[in-house]
Amino acid sequence: MADGEDGGRARFPLPSPWTDRAPYRSRYEKSARALVAVARTLERERPLGGREDEFLELWRLVEAAPPAAFSRVWTAPVSHWWVVLAYQLVGRVFSPRAHAPEAEAYGAAIGAPAPHDALARHLEEFKRLALAVALAAGVDCPFRKPLRTSLPFSIPGVGRVIEGEGGIALDGLVAGALIVGCAGDRLRMEIGDPPDREEEIDRARCASPARPRLAPCATARCDDYALWLDPIALRLPGVTIAEPLRELPLDFQVRQVPLVEAALARIRRHQPETFAQMREVLSVAAFKPRELGDFSNVSQSDLPGAFVCSTTADPWVLADSIIHEFHHNRLFFLQEASPLFSETGDGVAERGEYYSPWREDLRPLQGIFHGAYVYLPVFWFWASAQRAVTDGALRYARDQIARIPRQCAIAVGQLRRHARLTDAGAELLDVLARETERAARAAAEMGAGAEVPATAARDEGSFPAEERTTGDLGLTVGESLAAHVERFDTRHQVQPGSAPTASADPR
Repeated sequence: MADGEDGGRARFPLPSPWTDRAPYRSRYEKSARALVAVARTLERERPLGGREDEFLELWRLVEAAPPAAFSRVWTAPVSHWWVVLAYQLVGRVFSPRAHAPEAEAYGAAIGAPAPHDALARHLEEFKRLALAVALAAGVDCPFRKPLRTSLPFSIPGVGRVIEGEGGIALDGLVAGALIVGCAGDRLRMEIGDPPDREEEIDRARCASPARPRLAPCATARCDDYALWLDPIALRLPGVTIAEPLRELPLDFQVRQVPLVEAALARIRRHQPETFAQMREVLSVAAFKPRELGDFSNVSQSDLPGAFVCSTTADPWVLADSIIHEFHHNRLFFLQEASPLFSETGDGVAERGEYYSPWREDLRPLQGIFHGAYVYLPVFWFWASAQRAVTDGALRYARDQIARIPRQCAIAVGQLRRHARLTDAGAELLDVLARETERAARAAAEMGAGAEVPATAARDEGSFPAEERTTGDLGLTVGESLAAHVERFDTRHQVQPGSAPTASADPR
């Protein structure tokens, strides 16, 4: 079947925990209420002796903006990061002993451990949000005191970056232009229209500019959806996931655009429900070589709508990764609305002590929960895409169709035995168990059993067979999974029957 043809009947047939839009609205509304609470508390109490005055002026500008302009910026990942910290920092000002780990880490990162100083510094960061809202609303936003920041600098929600090196003093937005002080000069940067694709590529091939300039960030487009490839948007105090990206040349993100667009087109075709949700929620991504940094792909709970992803030369595999990371984002939204675990925090980045069928290190149970949740939509993507792929990509699709239900069954077993869940978590685990069984039945109907040849996906675009440690024969998926358990289940947590076998009744 040609790449453009319909992938068949397997089109992401998952229930509401993967499709309901309410958690998105709930989180954005909660975030907006937190902003109002911060502003009203500071206006009423004035705990900073006047250092909150300019924030309050800018808050009134933001409050008066048209809803569409506010929403465009307030759904940007940096907005949630800012308001969570602001809320915690206000709490620490009035209750210094209150438990606020993110706020404490932030204060340490910016060299302001005292709560009042950390809050005053953080209120300065609101200027980037006010500036973005003003840009979206088409109004002026002059600053009483300039925002001093280092370059490059991303303006949230509008896909623009001030490029360059060193520091600037940003005086705000006046008559459609940014006013920037740099090395004794006062620059006026006209907003203008974004350049076309060829201009973007030519700009990115240039060396880093000697003087600051306003430029669009690299943008991957599919229909009317625009995904900004903007690692600068994630460079925030106390946030570490973008640190490895500092090593990349200026044009790296632009060079990924054609591949990312091809991956988005495949998601739109073979998993339109996920694509529709991505258009609503996912606004920022950053790409890197796999060997750069100490992680492959990552999403972070305090940066909803963003992720960092390792590149691959195959658009089908990249589509798999994007679906995967999007659903990590989605589960963070669900956890914000209804915590799944009795323990506090998202728990995904913490050290763990439980075997995971996807990892070579022991993982926390929340990480295993995330794994099962995000891999089920990946399964249905491959179930649909297998009719459109050929050769190595087809072998890999068959591997994933056979492998994922078995991995999810192991994950469900781990959670059943060890997790301390809330009522919402127990309910979602029941759904995960049912959907894992349904995926296993679908895999059996497609003839993808444990005997399917195990196939890997390499970043350069090849799909080698997974080989035995001795001999020339390749492993089957069942043998590959058994070898993984034998090697990494150091505490013998996986029980016989945790995953369906080639001959087992998948029901």
